[in-house]
Amino acid sequence: MLGAWDDAVFKWINGGWSSPFLDEIFRFFTLATKIPWVVALLAVILLTYILAGPKTRAAAIQAMIAWPLANEFTDIIKNSIQTLRPCVVHPDYARVFDYAGKAILLDSSGTLSAHAANMAAVATVVALRLKWWGVPWILFALLSGLSRIYVGVHYPSQVILGWFAGTIIGVAIVKAWDWYSRRRIISSPEPPTTP
Repeated sequence: MLGAWDDAVFKWINGGWSSPFLDEIFRFFTLATKIPWVVALLAVILLTYILAGPKTRAAAIQAMIAWPLANEFTDIIKNSIQTLRPCVVHPDYARVFDYAGKAILLDSSGTLSAHAANMAAVATVVALRLKWWGVPWILFALLSGLSRIYVGVHYPSQVILGWFAGTIIGVAIVKAWDWYSRRRIISSPEPPTTP
């Protein structure tokens, strides 16, 4: 998308960082939501947030709204503005792996990274609602985005756009929730006063 800069940074991360250790780390982050034990862990974390109290419950609900909205937004953009993935443009140097370590080739549009957007949306909601509890989610979002470059399916600009889109969506969800909550409080009838 950004020409020489995108190519150079992509090559640096996708090829220059190459190591068996990072292969495993980034393969994990790129496919985390497809790994059963990770899905189970996320479900436990979500349930803990819901049961812990009103503040964490609100954060969990908002994150559950932000994730699919971010994903849907990226799908709309990918279908409207189609750009190629680096593994299609440069099959000669793009290192592309699935979870089993086999080479894969994604030919769908890669305009912006849904992985980066989804995790950025969740991280933004949790960080705005629960402050320091958002730090692990921010790290997860950063590593998830980097993993998409490392495994060869997105350019850096596509990941940055994903992070940006997810952050905006996360902020929008929090603001909309606050606006709705204030409006509900204002419009609720006053309890009758006892003489």
